[in-house]
Amino acid sequence: MRILFLNHKIPYPPDKGDRIPGYHRMKHLAQRHQVSLVFPCYRKEELELVKNVERFCVSTDTAYIGLARAKIRCGAAFLAHRPITKAFAFSSQLKRSVDERLRQSKYDLIYVYSSGMAQYVEGVRGIPRVIDLADADSHKWLQYSRRVRFPMSWVYRREGEWLKAYERFLCETFNHAIAISQDEKRLFGTYIPQAEISVVSNGVDTEYFAPASGTPAPQNIVFVGVMSYFANVDCVLYFAQQILPAIKKRVPAAKFYVVGSEPPHSVRALGSDPDIVVTGRVDDVRPYIHDAAVCVAPMRIAQGIQNKILEAMACGRPVVTTSKGNEGINAPDGRAIMVDDSPEGFAGKVVRLLQDPGLGGEIGAAGRKFVVEHFCWHDNMARLEDILERTRDTAACRSQ
Repeated sequence: MRILFLNHKIPYPPDKGDRIPGYHRMKHLAQRHQVSLVFPCYRKEELELVKNVERFCVSTDTAYIGLARAKIRCGAAFLAHRPITKAFAFSSQLKRSVDERLRQSKYDLIYVYSSGMAQYVEGVRGIPRVIDLADADSHKWLQYSRRVRFPMSWVYRREGEWLKAYERFLCETFNHAIAISQDEKRLFGTYIPQAEISVVSNGVDTEYFAPASGTPAPQNIVFVGVMSYFANVDCVLYFAQQILPAIKKRVPAAKFYVVGSEPPHSVRALGSDPDIVVTGRVDDVRPYIHDAAVCVAPMRIAQGIQNKILEAMACGRPVVTTSKGNEGINAPDGRAIMVDDSPEGFAGKVVRLLQDPGLGGEIGAAGRKFVVEHFCWHDNMARLEDILERTRDTAACRSQ
């Protein structure tokens, strides 16, 4: 197939949750199909990385979207009662590139990853279009609204409602829609009941994220995640302020590591506690995961699938999370993962693992087995490829 693939950002390097899915989708599809990739860059240094994706694709189009100008457009969109998600991802240069590609080439299918990129092909007719909604972004905004004060709570709530309407429009006008998990599919079904939605999950490179030899530090508790992300900041502050003190009472030697790039001041300030280490960006997160007696992800805001949890499980480390963190993964609680939504219960499960390394080993081994069986990139991307081919074939039959 000749596929026009619109991705929400540069899918390289595949070291963050928002770049990993695009990278593996692009790489897999490009092995057997002609892929024309389109994406925005939000940092000028990303333009230097474009060569790393050009080798996969027959063509690559991008444009730099300055954050200052994007924020101005977002403000204008908000005043005009339009989703700021669309305004943030818009570039007139990128729109011209997409239009030119559509004039010059005959595509068999258009595949759009993330709702913000769909605006570039909203008006296209005669080519089957698939929208991969990934996470239910509208519900993420609604969750944000419950964690911040007015007026931002009002702004986030309005964005969530507008984006729900846009997600409904996309599912009703595109040929097919994709969600990242059965949980997300059920969620979309509550307000888009007529939509035909398939599920294509994420995966984990289980050779890269693999157990290491040696014994982890018995006191180390680790959280791994990009710290410029609101949900991760909320998670870390919640753990440090409401869970860690209870752990320290029972395991005084416990040490908490926050591993991830761009921590804000609120997170960096946690480092004043000698038992909390805020690393900032690291070249490789695996040594921190391998050295953890427990990996934690007490997510209170979450949509889709948490790659950070899958990666820790793939490394054979025991994970304690919340029901929000386990959504989409659905690992069996008490066997392959530990789940608790109360600060006291969460702390108790972490303490239990710190005090019983044998139990940690059992949970970690079961967690890795679960990830290997359910989150294989090859299998999930083969499912995506099959959906795209069936959508193309169905559209061709209807046009005859």
